[in-house]
Amino acid sequence: MKKTPLRINIRQNQNVSSRSYGHWFAEVDSLGWLSTKALCDHIAEHGRIWTEDIVRGVLSQLAECIPELVGQGYGVKLDGLGTFLPFAHSEGVSREKLLSDGYNPVLYVKGVAIRFIPDGSEADNLTSKAFKQYCSLEAGDAIKTVSVGEGDEKKTYHLKMPIEELVAGKPWPTVEEEEP
Repeated sequence: MKKTPLRINIRQNQNVSSRSYGHWFAEVDSLGWLSTKALCDHIAEHGRIWTEDIVRGVLSQLAECIPELVGQGYGVKLDGLGTFLPFAHSEGVSREKLLSDGYNPVLYVKGVAIRFIPDGSEADNLTSKAFKQYCSLEAGDAIKTVSVGEGDEKKTYHLKMPIEELVAGKPWPTVEEEEP
């Protein structure tokens, strides 16, 4: 796997009811989303024999089949990537409630989701802390989220400044300075 820099920004917790209010936390600097076509093009650029249309066909079939199979109760494991499993969100109920409802667990399911568990095998460990070995981390920016306006006119902006400037006490840029 090719190592390219993964920028790490920091953001201050602004939730006043949180025990960690005011603390700074690391977050990945998101570069956005890749479409299916962009992912297929990227895979095809790796110089394999598969063209973008073949890769697109396989990914399209995966996107169709994984929810179908997981929805039937199967776990689907893609070696080197991870496992997709069905997961039921439910509320806890007492034994008495179960008995009075004729023990029908369907009544307590609030939703069903697909749970993804990254591959944890030795060769391709994509789990939590182990995935860090595949990344080349570099410091990014400090991020501050600001909302301007109200109702339908409300817009959210993510202001950025170099961490060194934040530590030096430089004031945050204004929304006007950040707008394109």
